[in-house]
Amino acid sequence: MSSYIITEAINACKDFKHLSAHEKEALAGICSIMEFEAGKPVFSIDHQEQYLFMVVLGKLSLRLHNNQRDKFSKGDLFGEITLFSDKGRLGAIHCDERCTLVAIDKESILEPGKLPVELRLKIITAMACKMAGYFHKERGETPTLDLLKKTEKQNLEFKASTSPEIIPKIQETIIAFMNAKGGTILVGVNDNGKVVGLHQMDAAAIDKVMRDLSSALKSQTKSVAATYFDFDIENIDGKKVIRINVNPSEKPILYHETGKKEEFFFVRTSNHNTLLHKPSEIIEYAQRRFAKIV
Repeated sequence: MSSYIITEAINACKDFKHLSAHEKEALAGICSIMEFEAGKPVFSIDHQEQYLFMVVLGKLSLRLHNNQRDKFSKGDLFGEITLFSDKGRLGAIHCDERCTLVAIDKESILEPGKLPVELRLKIITAMACKMAGYFHKERGETPTLDLLKKTEKQNLEFKASTSPEIIPKIQETIIAFMNAKGGTILVGVNDNGKVVGLHQMDAAAIDKVMRDLSSALKSQTKSVAATYFDFDIENIDGKKVIRINVNPSEKPILYHETGKKEEFFFVRTSNHNTLLHKPSEIIEYAQRRFAKIV
C-alpha cells in the first residue's frame, strides 16, 4: 500500500512529470510516508533539512510577509531549498489539516551511487528551476544563520532562554512587533548574537512553552495576536533555538497582564520596546501606522 501511495504522489507531482516510468520507480525507492496532525509544523528538530516533501493528502501553509500565506495541496512539492543551502529554511510550513506527505531523502539525491547519475541531474535541475521562480516574488524569511550575523534592531530580538522572567518580555516584543512592522525573535541566543541553546529542553517541552505563550497572548489580547505569529524549532551547531516570526497587525493591538484590567500599548522603536503612556501619543502613532484603518 505504501509503495502505491508513493508512486501516485510522484505521478501527481508536476515537478517530476518529465521523468520516465523507470526513473519514477527509482525515485520511489528513496521515499517514505509521513503523517502530520493539523496545526503541526512539518519541519521539526527530528528531520531538519533532511527531506523534500510531496503532498498526498491535506493542505499546508507557508507563512509569508504581511500575514499572507502560500498554500500547498495534493501534487505540490516543497523543501527543495535543502538541496542547495545549509543556512536553514526560509519559512515555517504548518498543516492546516491532517496531512499525508511523501518525504524524499536529500542525501540519497546528493550522494553518488544512490540514484542513477542522469536521474540525479534531472532532479537537481528541476529543483533549481523551481527555485529560480522564487526570485520574481518575495517569499519566506531571512535564514536564521544570516540573522545571527546581525545585531538587535527594530525587527530583530534575541532572548537567551524561556525562563519565567523572560517570557513576559517575549510577549511584549511580539506585541511591539505587531504594532510596528513585524520582526523575528530568536530564543536561545544571547544579546551578543551567540547561540547558547535551550538546555535540557526537548522538542516536546519547547512545543509546550510555545503553546502556553500562544494561549496567554490569546487571553491578553482578546484572541487577536495569535493570528499574527508562528514559531519554528531549529538546530544550530547542535543547540536548539526557537524562531518566532511576527507579522505586522492590521489594527492596534492592546496588551493586558493576566488578571489585570489595565491595557498597554507597546511599539517597537530601534532595538527596544516602547510603552506609549499618553492617549495623545497612542492616537498619533495609530493614525500614522494604521492610516488605512483608523
